[in-house]
Amino acid sequence: MNKKKEGIDIEKYHWNYIEKFRKRLEKEGKEEKEIVKEVQEERGRIRDGHVERAKQGVEKWNAWAAGVKELLTKALENSLKGARLLKDDRREVELAIRNEYVIDFTVDKERNNLDVADFAYFNFPLMVNFSRVEFSGKADFSKAEFSAEADFFDVKFSGKADFSKAKFSGKADFNFATFVAVADFRGATFSAEAYFSGAEFYGEANFDIATFVAVADFSGAEFYGEATNFDDATFSGRVGFRDAIFNGVHKTISFENTQFEKQSSFTDVKFEPPKPPKDRLFRNQSLKDKALKDKGPFTIPVDFRDAYFHVVPLVDSFPSDLSQFIKANKRREKDKKQGKKDFYAISEVKFRVLKRMAEVNNNHLKATEFYACELYCQRRANNNNSKWSNYIYSWFSGYGLSFFRPFAIWWVLILSLAFAGQAGMDGKLRCSEIKRSNLERAVFYAAPSLSPIGNIYSSYQSEVRKRLYPKAKSETNSESNWDDGKLPTGVGIIRFFQSILSMTMLFFMGLALRNRFKIK
Repeated sequence: MNKKKEGIDIEKYHWNYIEKFRKRLEKEGKEEKEIVKEVQEERGRIRDGHVERAKQGVEKWNAWAAGVKELLTKALENSLKGARLLKDDRREVELAIRNEYVIDFTVDKERNNLDVADFAYFNFPLMVNFSRVEFSGKADFSKAEFSAEADFFDVKFSGKADFSKAKFSGKADFNFATFVAVADFRGATFSAEAYFSGAEFYGEANFDIATFVAVADFSGAEFYGEATNFDDATFSGRVGFRDAIFNGVHKTISFENTQFEKQSSFTDVKFEPPKPPKDRLFRNQSLKDKALKDKGPFTIPVDFRDAYFHVVPLVDSFPSDLSQFIKANKRREKDKKQGKKDFYAISEVKFRVLKRMAEVNNNHLKATEFYACELYCQRRANNNNSKWSNYIYSWFSGYGLSFFRPFAIWWVLILSLAFAGQAGMDGKLRCSEIKRSNLERAVFYAAPSLSPIGNIYSSYQSEVRKRLYPKAKSETNSESNWDDGKLPTGVGIIRFFQSILSMTMLFFMGLALRNRFKIK
């Protein structure tokens, strides 16, 4: 194989070139200190050559890349001479050869700044290594083509990272990368594995219309920016967000119209307030203040509207606490503009989709919590046209989630009616005139009406009535005004309303127990 063309010595880019260079120095009998020094200098020269070439612009770089590609094509033809391979097998062999050679922008294991950051439209014909590099300003890789592996392991992007419409033919490794500002991957294509495990996004993370052909791993990734978008993205392989953390006060967490063609995982996803990255990554205090300014519970539901799932993932760890949602969106209650109604109308649909996802996975309690949030948003979106049943369902039972609320209302209202009614019958119309005996009589008075089903405790009810309403005699006549234990008309009316209230509250209490223990 001819490894040189127009000044291109591709042998220097081979992964084991430095090791061969070291062994050659050892054969020459040089001392260890001198060997280490010359090895570092050789690596520096190779790296500086890449940096200098990149500074000269896209035309110069791509002309060099075309020469490298020609040499690789010849190497491929020589290695496959006489062999008959399918198209996919040939592509794998070509990728393996490309990955044997590295465009290395690193110097050593310590972090190093890179003073060139414009790689837009660049063609990287070999494996490229940016691991542990720090970009102090904007890093532009828009429409760049990575023909082999792209290693961005533990890279720090202090400015905007633009990978819009970039094409990754080999594995893309962004594990533990840090994006302090916007991370733009709109329209990017990942033809092989894409790894973002442990990556940290402190600005907007935008993967709209991105295509992931193989595995996409976002496990343990942290999204602390105001928006995280995967709208219209396509995941043809498995995708995992296990243990990922999303900013609890996102303006947007959206997977609208996203296609999940294979298994997807959102297990143990967390929603937490944002935190700032390490201090040294900030060039000014305002950027740090921006990362810290919003703290609190989740403000919006995750958006899966029109998303397609091959297998519906679990949403057990997704936020569904209605009280938190209400608290976080109090400021919207003062908003008299159309935006308030639009927010709640859209949120209603988002919660409905999450409810259905929970139902598919037989998480009845989670589905009920999402349903409560859905009904609340429905109320807020249609303030003037909401059904009173919606309000009653909310006030008396917390949308079927609370057992103690209807229980408390049940006792308080019934005892209040009993106390008021009995005090009125006793002629005690002022609070100062009410004594302990009146309260005791009120408790006895309420007891028979606690059961909405009549005559279950007929003997008990009869005895209580006789004690409360014994046969009364007229001052002028020995005949009684009413029979022994007979309720006066006014008391009977109050008792009727108490029975209706008891039936309603017992229904809500039973509904809460059913939802809590998933009784079907």
